[in-house]
Amino acid sequence: MKKSNIPVSLSVFPLSDGRYEELKKMGVNEIVIPLDACTPELFERIKGKSAGSPYSWDTHMDGIKRAARIFGKVGTHLIIGLGESDEDAVRLISELWQNNVNPALFSYTYIPGAQLIVGKDHAGMKHYRTVQLARHLIVKGMVSFSDMRFEDGALCDFGVSRDEILSVIEGGEAFQTSGCPDCNRPMANETFSKIYNFPRKPNDKEVEDIKKDLGLSRILKFREY
Repeated sequence: MKKSNIPVSLSVFPLSDGRYEELKKMGVNEIVIPLDACTPELFERIKGKSAGSPYSWDTHMDGIKRAARIFGKVGTHLIIGLGESDEDAVRLISELWQNNVNPALFSYTYIPGAQLIVGKDHAGMKHYRTVQLARHLIVKGMVSFSDMRFEDGALCDFGVSRDEILSVIEGGEAFQTSGCPDCNRPMANETFSKIYNFPRKPNDKEVEDIKKDLGLSRILKFREY
């Protein structure tokens, strides 16, 4: 069998350990098992048996964690904006990261005629930016889920100082495309007027827009030091 020098990334549904081992021996470098929903209830309604599929939350989580043990680290996709709270999304991101799973974020994009409808655009963007920022703090080892505070599911304290938060926001990396190494492709939810995942470092104007999306005074009010 010929092997390519180009890194191979593969997206699959949960497989047996034997199949994972086989893919690893074949030279697959990156494996992704999309979870998509952030809670068991949302998974069941959108991707599980209620949606007419054979999948379940438990089998997906088990398959993702088994793959991570075999490959060392795997990826998954989370679609933000399906009805989860900040707390739901950040708790799952923390659990996945602790199990060597890299959660890449997408934003749910409403298509006319679709059954799923999210709230107003600004509220949806605030939620997305909040989860992006929390994810970055977790994967960079700056904070843990237990350090954060939530009120009625909304993240109100990131658990780090205001100076650290500002530094991360202005650095821009938290809002760039997450996923496979060196991936900078625009996600399917990007438009000419609204960028959720930047393919490069956001410029100064875009950083200011990100601060507005986040509601900067809101997220800094608990951290006055």
